[in-house]
Amino acid sequence: IKRNVLITCRGIRTWLKGRLTYALEGSVFIGGATIQWLRDNLGIINDAAETDEIASSIEKERSVWFVPAFAGLGAPHWDMNARGTITGLTRDTTAKDIIRASLDSIALQSKDVLDAMCQSEHIEIDALMVDGGASMNEYLMQFQSDVLEMEVVRPRISESTALGAALLAGIEMGVWDLNDAVSLNAPEKIYTPKMDAASRKSILNDWNKAIEKSKGWTQEREQKN
Repeated sequence: IKRNVLITCRGIRTWLKGRLTYALEGSVFIGGATIQWLRDNLGIINDAAETDEIASSIEKERSVWFVPAFAGLGAPHWDMNARGTITGLTRDTTAKDIIRASLDSIALQSKDVLDAMCQSEHIEIDALMVDGGASMNEYLMQFQSDVLEMEVVRPRISESTALGAALLAGIEMGVWDLNDAVSLNAPEKIYTPKMDAASRKSILNDWNKAIEKSKGWTQEREQKN
């Protein structure tokens, strides 16, 4: 089975034309808030929009990995004892490397969730639909497409939460049917994978190693005490 999938920030359970309808939810605790942390806590950016140009300007290979497990890890790891880690630091590491690693973490966490969904539901995904402010980041959307090895589709209207609520109301009132509602928000841009298989494999291996290093921090502290 192949399906287009929209990962929402909240799960949905609603009555749609008399039928109880569910959406599959995958929880990433810290996604776009990572960029707010760079701005408000570290002060290494002034505005979220800067991260696009900064990350795109880095030519060297990735060596820094950031797992933003500030409040533990959500799906598919479910480790409330995990904490944020930055690994791979060297004397050559700069703020730019941490900024790029922060964007990468958003895409890589989304991949982890999407892989878990596919395994759980025994489905294959051919495209990922995205929304929200982060979807305007060209670097992030291309990297997301690269690590997923699939198309990433940004719609014309990026505020899908508000749009979805309006469309559900319209369907219920008979203004549109479900097919009409889907077509109302046509794609604005489609990103296609450009990364080679070896690079993708290396990135995912390093990300998984970084994830493992972030796990169990508070639990270990409690055991020592």
